[in-house]
Amino acid sequence: MKKTGNMLITNEKGQALIIVLIVLLVGVLLIVAVLSYAATTLKASQTFEKQVKEIYAADAGIEYGLWRILKGATTVEETLTINGMQVTVKVPADEGEATISADVTKGGTSVYIETWEIK
Repeated sequence: MKKTGNMLITNEKGQALIIVLIVLLVGVLLIVAVLSYAATTLKASQTFEKQVKEIYAADAGIEYGLWRILKGATTVEETLTINGMQVTVKVPADEGEATISADVTKGGTSVYIETWEIK
């Protein structure tokens, strides 16, 4: 019995290979998980950046509508290109009050912003 135990301890051929393969397997699993997380984060940040650009373009359209009202326009219905996006600005022809709206459309998505009443 003692000889068998000693043989297992002294005869260590191949044990390093098994340990290296286990460490390699764990490393591969960790790397795959980290790369998957990084890819998902990259896609999410690109989507967020696109939405922010659309909101900024719509806001610029609203600012343009306000500027036109301040310059004396009563009706505005124009399509502008802002940051490579089509922005439709609408100001109805109401006297005294106006609701300015901007609609951004690019690539099948749409952002719609409507401002408060201007007196």
